[in-house]
Amino acid sequence: MNVKYFGQFLLEKGYITRTELLECIKFQKSINVKLGFLAIDKKYMSAEQVKKILDLQKKFNKQFGELAIESNMLSKEQLDELLAIQKADRIYLGEALVEKNYITIFQLERYLDEYNADQKKLSVEIEHSFEHLDKEIYSFVNDSLQIIKNMFLRLIDENVKVCGCYKTSDKLPYVSDYFVYQKIFGGINSIVGLAFNLKVLKFISSKMFSMEISELNEYAEDGVKEFINVIVGHVCTALSNRGIITETSPPLFVRHEDFSNDLSDAKEVCIPLLIGEDLFYAYFFIK
Repeated sequence: MNVKYFGQFLLEKGYITRTELLECIKFQKSINVKLGFLAIDKKYMSAEQVKKILDLQKKFNKQFGELAIESNMLSKEQLDELLAIQKADRIYLGEALVEKNYITIFQLERYLDEYNADQKKLSVEIEHSFEHLDKEIYSFVNDSLQIIKNMFLRLIDENVKVCGCYKTSDKLPYVSDYFVYQKIFGGINSIVGLAFNLKVLKFISSKMFSMEISELNEYAEDGVKEFINVIVGHVCTALSNRGIITETSPPLFVRHEDFSNDLSDAKEVCIPLLIGEDLFYAYFFIK
C-alpha cells in the first residue's frame, strides 16, 4: 500500500524538487517550536523542569501540558497561553512551500485535493487489511499501535503512518535488519517489537539520548531497547486499566534473522509503518 506524506507525493508528481522539499522541512523545524521550549522562553518553566516532564512522558501516556499542570509546574492559564502561541506560530509544509515561493496558493489547493483523494482510497484499503484479525487481537493491536504512534510523536518528534496489516503468510514489502522486542506475560502472553534498518535504528536512539549516534554500538542498542521498554510499559498500563494484570521481561535486541518466536501457536501480526522515507515494522505475537 503506497502510503506517503504530502511532501513525498509532491516530489513523486514532480511538483517540487528534492532540494525544495528539504529546504521547506528545515524551514518548518526552525519555526515549529515544541511546548517545552516555549515554556522556557516565557520563563514559565526552567530547563530542569522541562526535562522532568519529558522524562515523565516515558512513564505516562499523557501530553506535556497535562503532566506539567499535574506536577504544578504550569497553571492552566499559562498552558492555554503557550498552546495559543504554538498554534499561531505553527507552519505546515504547504504553507512553507508558498512562503518560499516554490508553489502558489492556488497550486497548493489543487495539490492538496489530489493528495487527499489519493490517500482516502488508501485509508479504505488499510482499514480492510485489519479485517482478518479477531476482536480481541484487533483490540490489543489497535491500542498498542496508538501508543507506538504517540511515543514516536512525543519522544522521537516524528509522526508515523500506518501502511497496512499483514499476517505471517503475507508477502511483506520490506525486509528489516534489526529487531528490538519485549515479552509480556500473565493475563496475556505476547511479544511486542519493532523491526527496522540501521538508519531508523540510529535515528531513534539519537533522539532517545539527545546525541548523534552514527554507528551500531552499545548506545544505539540501548536507545531502541529503552524506547520499546517505554512502549511496552504503556501497553501494560492500558491492559491493567482493563483489569488484565501482566508482567514483562527485559527488552532484547537481535538481528532480525536471528529472532526466534518461542510463543507456540501465537498469532503473528505485522504492521508496516512509515517514518520519513523509511519503512519499518511493528510486530505483535499474541497467544
